[in-house]
Parts: sequence; structure tokens; C-alpha cells
Amino acid sequence: MGRPPVAAPLPLLAVALICIPLSSRGQDYIDLIRINYSRSGYTRFEGTDNKTRIVDFGVDTNVPIPVNNHVTFLSGLTYEAVDTKLYRDENAHTLQIAGLKLGINFIPDKRRWMATILMLPRVSTDFTNLNRHCLQMGGLIVFRKTVNRYANYKVGLYANREFFGTWIVPMVGFYYHRPDKPWEVIVFLPVSFDVNYALTTRVRAGVVFTGMRRSYQLSAIPTYGGAGYLDRTANDFGGYLSWQFAKGTMIQSKATYSLGRESKVYSRDDKISVGFPLASIGDNRTQLNDNVADGWQVQLLFIYRLRFNRND
Repeated sequence: MGRPPVAAPLPLLAVALICIPLSSRGQDYIDLIRINYSRSGYTRFEGTDNKTRIVDFGVDTNVPIPVNNHVTFLSGLTYEAVDTKLYRDENAHTLQIAGLKLGINFIPDKRRWMATILMLPRVSTDFTNLNRHCLQMGGLIVFRKTVNRYANYKVGLYANREFFGTWIVPMVGFYYHRPDKPWEVIVFLPVSFDVNYALTTRVRAGVVFTGMRRSYQLSAIPTYGGAGYLDRTANDFGGYLSWQFAKGTMIQSKATYSLGRESKVYSRDDKISVGFPLASIGDNRTQLNDNVADGWQVQLLFIYRLRFNRND
């Protein structure tokens, strides 16, 4: 059955949407645009001398539309592409995801709680043969409780109908930052954590973890002959430097090491019953390729951020 997946297939900007602070309490910004490019070193296929690079590119946008002091409609688009070899003796493949984010933020009259509901439909495929098998439907619900103007905590649940089966991720996290202090702590496990420190007014250094799990439709599998899917997992730990070169605009350079990295190919009908972080039920699948090894990667990230004024 292999190593248990510990990552969640949740786009990180969907997590950012959870934190829209309409009451100006807790996290006081939202990232409207994030563009990232990452590249690994040469990575071995386990048990062989064959190697591949893993190149990722992604664009994520968020468009909050306030209705009043209590309700905000949420929308956005996501695009991701990964280029890598799936089989040790084959050429590299490009796999892509195009998704939509639609939802709502609601803050009751007491303004201490906030609820976020998101629908996350997407197409995830090699784009060789677009059909109903490349569609996925997921959703997210999160409740946030404000502690004070500097901190909040939250709990949530993410679910998606992945190509390998139903994937369910319970989540818990908190946020803390005082404008007059250099530290910022952003935790939402098992998706991510980010602890960073202001070196100057424009430069921050941080320690970061991001968990990722994706599945992609494959129109044909050379080692099998029919259609299938890729089940891809990574858990990246590392550090970064972030430079704000203009108001609300920053560049972040990051180096991380991927643990539990997996890129496994299966036939279309070979699925699990249900999966959770750290455990899967009914996982008797037969892998049709060689898995890739853990390793380092570097990433460059462009962020356009909208900040809100704090007031009580």
C-alpha cells in the first residue's frame, strides 16, 4: 500500500479565502494574485538510475465581492501545470488543472465567528482527451473564531471526488500577528504552516510547510494500454525570503525538501474506498510505474496582496 499520504489537495489560495477579515480582526490581508514557478533537481525513480525533473507552474486568483458588513461573495480561478516523466523510459508529460472557486463568507451580528463555504470544481487532465472523466468536484467549509484583533483560530473540512476515490481532510489552525511585532504565525494543518519574521519593513524570512495531493486523468498508460490517472503527493518543508518591492506587491524565493513524494500511476477503475490524511480505506491498488524519490526544489513566487485597515 506504500506510504500513507499526509498532504491535502487543497489549493493554498482557497485557504487564503478563509481568512478574509471583514471585521478587521485577525489576519488583515488577502492575496488577490499568486503566480509560482518551481523546479526540482534531477530526481531518481526509486530502485533505478533513471532520473527526471519536476517543474511546476501555477496561477491563483481571488476576487471577493462584499455585499454588506456580514456577507461577501467569493470567486476566483486557478491554473496549475506540472511537467515531469511518469515512466522511467518515457518522455516527460505535461499535466494541467483548471479550476473555479465560488463561495460565500458570512459573519453573524456578534462578529466573533465567521463561516466560509466554497465550491471547487476543476478539470484535471493531460488534455489529450477531454471528457467527463477529467472533471472533479470538491468543496470546503470553515468556521473561524476571533480571539482578539491579532488572533483567531479555525476548524474546517475539505472533500473532493478525486480520481482515486473520495478524499476527506479535517483541518484545524490559528493565526497570530501584532503589527508592532516582527513575528507572524499562520497554521492550517494538515495543509500548511508558515512562521515568519520581519528582518526589515520590506523583507521577511520564514519557515514553511505545504502539503499537496492531486490526481490527474491520463488518457493512455503505456505499461497498461488503457486510461488511468496519476496520484501525486508531496510534503514540502523549507525556508523562504520575501521582499515587498512595492505596496502590496512582493516576490518570495523558497527552497524546500519534499518528503513522502509520490507520483503513482493506476488504471482508471483501480480506486480506494475513502481516504484521509495518514490513512486510506480499501487501498488495494496496483501501481503501474516506478515512484520518484524525495528531494529538493526551489520556487519563485509573485504575490499581489490587498491589506485591510485595522479598526475595532
